[in-house]
Amino acid sequence: MDFSKKKIVADDAQYMEIKDPVTDEVMEEDGKVARLKVVGSDSKVFKAGFKEWNDKNRLKKNGLSTADTEKHMKKIYCACVVGWENIEWEGKDMKFSKENLMNLIDSCPFIYDQLMEFVGDRSHFLES
Repeated sequence: MDFSKKKIVADDAQYMEIKDPVTDEVMEEDGKVARLKVVGSDSKVFKAGFKEWNDKNRLKKNGLSTADTEKHMKKIYCACVVGWENIEWEGKDMKFSKENLMNLIDSCPFIYDQLMEFVGDRSHFLES
């Protein structure tokens, strides 16, 4: 097998379809799928965020607290989201912004779970 043909394209954003946490079915309404546009864990954005977290952690005598680590990891994963489609809140289109993204995943933690899984799955970011 020629592995040189497997190219990681983690900086090329891919769409992650949001799934219902109970049924595991893609969440859609009127044929419009709710989805996030994200880059992968090998992207420059993810690596920079992880380096920042690692540097902060090394500078602390006893390391970062669990709460600080969770907060920073959420920040890293949210930085990987570069857009979205068909996201509504209270019946209205929700404009994409980092603030709105944080509010969305705080209100719907299953989206954050799916985001972490998608970003870390290199199969979404391989070109052959």
